[in-house]
Amino acid sequence: MDVWNWTYFQESPGLGFHPGMAVATALGHFARHYVVTSFVDDAFRAVGNAVMVG
Repeated sequence: MDVWNWTYFQESPGLGFHPGMAVATALGHFARHYVVTSFVDDAFRAVGNAVMVG
């Protein structure tokens, strides 16, 4: 879902996907997009899973 959502951020020059961009640039943009949009949610779920398992 993160990759699908990432393609809709084309207006954001530092976050979005642009066709034809270099692989290293794309990875940097995706990393920033992930930190801004999903990291907190995924960390919350990971802590919840650890609590439930432990």
